[in-house]
Amino acid sequence: MFRRTMTVVYKPLKTNHIVLPENYLRILSTYENGCLSITFNYGETCHLPWASFPGTNLHETEVGLNAVTAAAIGLKEGTIVKCCLAMETKAVEKVFVTPGSETDWEMMQLSASRIQSTMLDQTKIVQQGQKIVVWLNKTISVMLKVDKIEPKMDFGRIKDDTELIVAPFVKEKPRLASKKSNRTSLHVPDEVEDNFPEILSQREPPKFSALSKSSTIANVSNLNSSSIETKISNFQDLHKELLSAMSESTDFRIIPRKWKDSHQINDIFTTRSNLPANFDLNRIYVAKGSENQEVYVTVKLLSSDVVFPDNIYRSVEVYEPLLQNLGVKSFERIELKAKNTVLNFIERIDLIPSRKLTFREEKEMEHDFKNLILEKTKILPLVLNQEQVVKIRENSYLTVKLIPESFRYCLLDSDVVRESKIFVSDEIKLLPEVKGEEKKEISNKPPFIQVPAFVGIVRECVKRLKRSLCLDGELKKPQVDNILIIGKRNSGKSRICDEILEELSKSPHYCYFDIFFCSRNKGRKPESIHRDLRQIFTSCLAQSPAILLLDNLDFLTKNLGDQHTQDSEYYAKISDIIQSLMLEFTASGSVSVIATVSSVKNLCSRIYTTRGRHLFQRLVKVPDLEKADRQFILTEMASQSGVRGEVNWEKYANLTEGYKFGDLMHFVERVIFLSVKEDLKQPKFTEEILRESLKVTSDFCLQGIESHANSDDATDEISDSIPGLEKALEVLEEVLLWPSKYVQIFAESPLRNQAGVLLFGPPGVGKTFLMGEIAKAWHLRMISVKGPELLAKYIGQSEENVRQLFDRARSARPCVLFFDEFDSLAPRRGHDSTGVTDRVVNQLLTELDGVESLQGVTVIGATSRPELLDPALLRSGRIDRLVECPLPDSDARREIFIKLSRSLCLSSDVSWQEMVEKTSNFTGADIHSVLTSATMIAVKEALASSEDIPDSVMIYQRHLLEALVATRPSLSGQDIARYRKIYAKFTNKDRKGSTSRDFVAKRATLA
Repeated sequence: MFRRTMTVVYKPLKTNHIVLPENYLRILSTYENGCLSITFNYGETCHLPWASFPGTNLHETEVGLNAVTAAAIGLKEGTIVKCCLAMETKAVEKVFVTPGSETDWEMMQLSASRIQSTMLDQTKIVQQGQKIVVWLNKTISVMLKVDKIEPKMDFGRIKDDTELIVAPFVKEKPRLASKKSNRTSLHVPDEVEDNFPEILSQREPPKFSALSKSSTIANVSNLNSSSIETKISNFQDLHKELLSAMSESTDFRIIPRKWKDSHQINDIFTTRSNLPANFDLNRIYVAKGSENQEVYVTVKLLSSDVVFPDNIYRSVEVYEPLLQNLGVKSFERIELKAKNTVLNFIERIDLIPSRKLTFREEKEMEHDFKNLILEKTKILPLVLNQEQVVKIRENSYLTVKLIPESFRYCLLDSDVVRESKIFVSDEIKLLPEVKGEEKKEISNKPPFIQVPAFVGIVRECVKRLKRSLCLDGELKKPQVDNILIIGKRNSGKSRICDEILEELSKSPHYCYFDIFFCSRNKGRKPESIHRDLRQIFTSCLAQSPAILLLDNLDFLTKNLGDQHTQDSEYYAKISDIIQSLMLEFTASGSVSVIATVSSVKNLCSRIYTTRGRHLFQRLVKVPDLEKADRQFILTEMASQSGVRGEVNWEKYANLTEGYKFGDLMHFVERVIFLSVKEDLKQPKFTEEILRESLKVTSDFCLQGIESHANSDDATDEISDSIPGLEKALEVLEEVLLWPSKYVQIFAESPLRNQAGVLLFGPPGVGKTFLMGEIAKAWHLRMISVKGPELLAKYIGQSEENVRQLFDRARSARPCVLFFDEFDSLAPRRGHDSTGVTDRVVNQLLTELDGVESLQGVTVIGATSRPELLDPALLRSGRIDRLVECPLPDSDARREIFIKLSRSLCLSSDVSWQEMVEKTSNFTGADIHSVLTSATMIAVKEALASSEDIPDSVMIYQRHLLEALVATRPSLSGQDIARYRKIYAKFTNKDRKGSTSRDFVAKRATLA
């Protein structure tokens, strides 16, 4: 895993550690119990611990070693080595060593305690036959050779309680070289020396089965003993040729395969395009996993009609049970190394069943196994591993045990059947789950709805990722390409990402992916998040090409502006962690990141910035659903549910305007649930269930928004006109109803529809009451805002509240945004010492005609002091319809009295004309107060005259007159005159003095 080709350089460090460059060290640092496997000189291998020392100044392709350590291993400066991670190194209990010389033995006797205290700091990994250098001080060192390790293993990790057993140095007596003749066999160990080994004792060659042997072995067998000494140079060349052949290995990416066919578990499959040019399919290969587990396999070609990856990543299909034996995961790498010398002789083969068999069943198993051998060895021999599970027929498995048990594998042909070496053992061995049966996955995820807008996003992202990750074979080198998907809550971001990952993870791409849910990790310590994220990135790199999905990234990288709080430091620290990990692991291009956020404004500048280096090369915004999209989703969901019933989904597509993808899913799921609950056997959609579900869904989908759109189709008219406000009604009808009533006319208009209205008038004339009435009558969605409630004491929070308010209105469009007491929120700039309202006005100006369109959102402000508003808000294109709501005249007051008293029980002596004459300068609110007071007076009188509580009270003229005396109008004559003067100036009706001109000029200021 994590293979690299490096160049050895000498470093003056008194240690046996190998020094790694910083970028390589960061990748390996996660594996605390690992070591580095170094391959050099035609297949020689050693295992070393790694370290990083400041000031070594290593290049990305260099590794550092002490010169003495390198010489002991057999390396020289400038040697090219192949580095590979061995993830889990087992601990050793005892290490038996021998001093390298007599001097080393003497130094060890004198410095035993020094070696005991310093050896663990200098060496952590030991290997069978390895030479270890131990420094006693800066200039003196001793050499030790590892003879034996307990428990028995090729290499291991020493720890504090590991015993170091030193044997005394013994001088070897010189031996005379003797001539040997009639060489019978050749054994080439992995740690062979440069000089070819001495020829062993002579004997007659054994008679083995006729199996194919390499030409190299045949050449050695044909040599005469008399020519060995004269052709020693030829032996050395032959030795190098053998080692070169033994070192032939290729890394492959694993694609899991179900074991459902007639092949054996140790057969792996690929296509010719995924194999090197000199790859020989007739040879036996050793498959090595991440922890150096070995399985002997044969490679087979898939048929040409099978869809298989054809890109820069060499891939093979491996049966899932074999992956468990190798200790590797899907999409990781395995190394296939050619085996030049193969074992073709065994004493016998024991067949171990998984249950107790009768005598007849044993004979049948033996017969089936022999038939399998005869069938599989017609062309090439069959390779079997020690204790391998073998499929003899459909759903019939057994375990093979090779005798002698020291053999890890064996190559069989038909001779083994004729020699009667196959027996059924009395043992019983339970088999793991190896049948490869398809497991039915239970998933609550609904099928992907092919919304045209979503399908386009999925196709574009899949195309970009296939190209950048080299999945389509167009490019020969991966490129960095990270994608940021932007969308509101429930807008469908997760569904889009699921479809992208599903498309790329299946055949023929087999791209690995992982998901990190940021919302679930909010509040955890940055160190814990860093550890988990690094582990996920490392896994993605090991199984590359890979995609990492950071779901709801803005939960961990929130932008708090210029606030210096504990939360801002927390988000900044996590942002730095994510930024550094993305730059580190995506630099190679084989890992891409997809992140989902609600808005780029919520991201920390370390993650997203408009200038400088970009972590994300593509930004994708999830569009709002149009009427056709909503109707398509509702129809598809209903048809897939299996519930019957004729429903006008076009009608509900209109009623669900402003709903997002997730909201529609909740709506349909609730309808289905109520339909099944009402009739379990034959569920059916009914109008009552649909309307009830829509009401409940709107309560939480449009929370904070007054929605009156769930009733029947709008009448476009208010049943009773609002007295005194007829002119305001006409303007609001033009602005709010005409664009939806005359769609064709406004669609062809090249100008933007008016989206701003200012209602101004004295207090109590009914501005707020008017908006409430038309919202109910015209079935509008309305967000009512009291001006001061948006202001906050923290810097930047008020502007954030305004942005969130407009975003909420856009998400629920068509929507009316009603600002009551507008002058308290947007006064003239330059008069606030704190600057809060100035920044709020700036934000309002940006939202009213900024880059983001207000299409579908109408802004209506109500104020009694319009001259206090900032003039820039009232220019054309912003709030440009100015509507005055005057005091009610005599006719209007009469209508108000009649309308408000409909629910009262009035006497025949009540004279509205008298009341109208005596309520001059009364507003609608004052008239309502008069009627309320009269009712209370009548109730008191009725309770005083009788002990019985009446069901209703009669209101007489005297009650109204008494209430009129007790009620004072909210506006005096001076107040009314002042308001009229202000409004005349504001509407440019007063042209006598220069003051009005100045006012109008200020009002028209561009800003």
